Amino acid sequence: MNNAPLNDGGCIIQLIPIEHYMERILIVDDEPDLASSLEVALNMAGFQTSVSLDGAEALAKVVDSWSIGLPYSLIITDVQMPGLNGRELIWEMRRRGIYTPVMAITGYGDKEMMIDLMRIGCDDFLEKPVDMAELLRNIRWILEGRHTRRETPDSSSLATRAADLRKRDCEYLRTQIESAVNSYNQIVKFNPEGLNVKVAYRYTPLGSLGGDYFEARNVDGGVEALVADVAGHDLGASYHTVFIKALFDQYLGSPGAGESLMKALNDKFSDTFDFGRMATALYVKLDLGAMRGEVVSAGHSGLMLFNSTTGSVRRLSSEGPALGARSGLNFERLEFTFTHLERIFIHTDGLLNVSRVDGRTGSKKRLAEAGLLGFIGSHKKLSLEDMVGHVWDDVTSFCRRRFSDDALLLAMEIPMEAGNVHN
Repeated sequence: MNNAPLNDGGCIIQLIPIEHYMERILIVDDEPDLASSLEVALNMAGFQTSVSLDGAEALAKVVDSWSIGLPYSLIITDVQMPGLNGRELIWEMRRRGIYTPVMAITGYGDKEMMIDLMRIGCDDFLEKPVDMAELLRNIRWILEGRHTRRETPDSSSLATRAADLRKRDCEYLRTQIESAVNSYNQIVKFNPEGLNVKVAYRYTPLGSLGGDYFEARNVDGGVEALVADVAGHDLGASYHTVFIKALFDQYLGSPGAGESLMKALNDKFSDTFDFGRMATALYVKLDLGAMRGEVVSAGHSGLMLFNSTTGSVRRLSSEGPALGARSGLNFERLEFTFTHLERIFIHTDGLLNVSRVDGRTGSKKRLAEAGLLGFIGSHKKLSLEDMVGHVWDDVTSFCRRRFSDDALLLAMEIPMEAGNVHN
């Protein structure tokens, strides 16, 4: 097509190629890879693009396009650039009376910068890393006229935009927390299927992160189990719980696993983890061939052995300090014997600490160990699963379902043919 100027009765007419009527977007970014990615995405979406790798060049292009009456439809600019940065580019445009819409690319969470950019005339924001789908949605939002731009935003528009930023912040954090919770639950999920012993348990967590952790795994000729109670229910507590799981996996099946595991955990809690966070833990190993067990405690409540034939209960407590008390501590192993069909009960303090208030006297009564033993004894003729279920019902009825901490009750039953079990 011939684009030479035509003389129409003394009026010069510049013929503009048809492609110039497409929406034209200027991309400004000193990172060539990002600029190229944006250019490809926008071209595929049907936009005509131009790229500047620095703010000074971009300003010159914007001024030239404005002066010939063919302004860009939109400018997408990074904020942090050497030389003329994104903020200065917007400032210079608005100072010269150029009101082409601008979308700024910023680092996540820099709300003060976003509000400052809005004051000088920025129209929209996109946070790194750039989501191309969100980018295209925001571009269409601007170009289709649903976005109201003001040369000098008033206080109400600034407040509205600030509220939008906070809302977007909260939404982002909510999705991140949901993702963390889902990942955490998958990592620490307990699966009792296929174990060399029967297992039944009930667990009421106080929060969605951290709290109690429990696991049992088959080893050669038996089972090893770990119960831990980590202080707190925040993201930090979940990291510590995952670390406990990782070390349990590492020491599983090794000689002296209980003592080595507790020592490694304690050194990590006392020397590395922040804010003096502490935890308690109880390690149990059952050798089903020899009918002997081991227990190592780090400040955790002991276990109970219930004889389903006689109804008697033995309580085993391996003394040991809580994890994180101080570095360099050693933990002792306590050995015990067990019999066929004997049941081993493990719990966390949150179970024993449930309480109820006497309506007549107003006094508070804790369940404590005696109360738990009473509930266990009252259901001695039931199967393991039914027994644990009924004991849990008794506990929740006692405290009227008001738990003040994570509460766990875990039971394992020694099989009748225990001596023939192998991994």
